[in-house]
Amino acid sequence: MKLFRTGATLALLVGSAVFLLITRSFGSEDIVLSVDIPSEETLVISEDKGAESFLSFPVSITAEETARLIEDGLANPLYDVKGQKLDDSYGESAADILVEKTGPVKVTLENDRADFSLPFRFDSMVSWKGQILSIPTSTRKQVLGSGTLLLTLAPKVDENWVIHPGATLSIEWERKPSIDILGQSVGLAKILTSILEDRAGDLLLQLEEEINTSVRLRDSAQKGWQELYTPVQINSSPDLWLVVKPESISLSAFTARKNIFSASLALRAYLTATSEKPLPLQPAPLPPLLALPPDVEPGVLLNVDLSLSYKALEEYMSSQSMPPLAIPGGG
Repeated sequence: MKLFRTGATLALLVGSAVFLLITRSFGSEDIVLSVDIPSEETLVISEDKGAESFLSFPVSITAEETARLIEDGLANPLYDVKGQKLDDSYGESAADILVEKTGPVKVTLENDRADFSLPFRFDSMVSWKGQILSIPTSTRKQVLGSGTLLLTLAPKVDENWVIHPGATLSIEWERKPSIDILGQSVGLAKILTSILEDRAGDLLLQLEEEINTSVRLRDSAQKGWQELYTPVQINSSPDLWLVVKPESISLSAFTARKNIFSASLALRAYLTATSEKPLPLQPAPLPPLLALPPDVEPGVLLNVDLSLSYKALEEYMSSQSMPPLAIPGGG
């Protein structure tokens, strides 16, 4: 899953757009050169950053990729504990409990809901000791069961680039576990559901850690952010270099439709196109991730500060063929 395009790729995309803007400007209007050309020494480069540019584009993850992350995050055994104390309403009871997934995750991403189902089996050795009709009784039996873990996700990414699945968990029993004590069936589904739901917090924390370890979103963002500071050549003859000074990155809330998780990633930056090859800029630290307002549509707004040297203009003009000059009344 790639939620963050590399800075080099993003810079090339921006550069292509900048080049099209510049060449279109030169091609649609006459170029008029002043007779009085100031010397190089009189040129003053403004320290004003100029107008900010805004780039917003969709990022997404498919249901298959999401299922893989869930599969990796929920590794077997899902639950494995010895001597788990059970309900003492009918006597003293404890169990060794093992819960394992038995099939692949099924994913549905629709109507802004992300629903996952995971089949599991339940295997427990239950020990019980109590009294029946004032007669001390004890038993130890294997208890089996099966069902489906149901997960609903509402993922968010916080300002520190950490993914929070926002998961809730519930259980559907297909084969409810029970224990037979002297011919009396005692259901354990309600008790075990409560135990597994209490365990859900640890299980979901494990899922969150596995997802962040796998995706490494902050590392990818850090790499892309630093690459943005490397000037990119967007044209030759004349040479044109694009310099990007990124300001912030924003991410919208995730939506789920047609089995795709999607969001909008936005970059605010200042852009400069120059004919002289610039030195790489010193990258600023990766800023906190901002929340993109829901009403912002994906799109591009480019404001480019263009800087051309007289030498570059001279080389460009000398390389162009001049059309025949018709002089009215001339011979």
